[in-house]
Amino acid sequence: MNAVLKPSEYLMQGIPAQFVEHFWPFAEPYIKRALDHAHGEFSAADFKRSCMARDLQLWLISKEKRIFGAITTEIVMYPHRKHCRVITLAGSNFAEWIALADTTLDAWATEQGCDALECYVRKGLVPRLAPLGYKHGHSVLLKELQHE
Repeated sequence: MNAVLKPSEYLMQGIPAQFVEHFWPFAEPYIKRALDHAHGEFSAADFKRSCMARDLQLWLISKEKRIFGAITTEIVMYPHRKHCRVITLAGSNFAEWIALADTTLDAWATEQGCDALECYVRKGLVPRLAPLGYKHGHSVLLKELQHE
């Protein structure tokens, strides 16, 4: 995975599967923050296992030896297309590094032969990602079922 570095600015780096265990304490708070907006489908431990198994990719955003955010992605194969899906995205100083995250993921997804990036995000992130070229594709509604 590629990293983009500008002197004394943010760095985004893909974490190889064999190093996920080492970097997980830095990523986990951000993964948990993203999961606060989910519905209990996954735990942070599920994401850790999937990153270690190479089913998901873990990305960290840092600046001057401090972690500011974490992103998880997966490659999704549709019958006629290949997408890089952003599953979790959370961090501090979001506006300062989201453009870097976008260009880094664009480049990496292109290297993987993907046709598009897709993001599962909470409603509040839709307007924040629109300036980067993202548009609302569809919404997912959820109704909890009562089991007797």
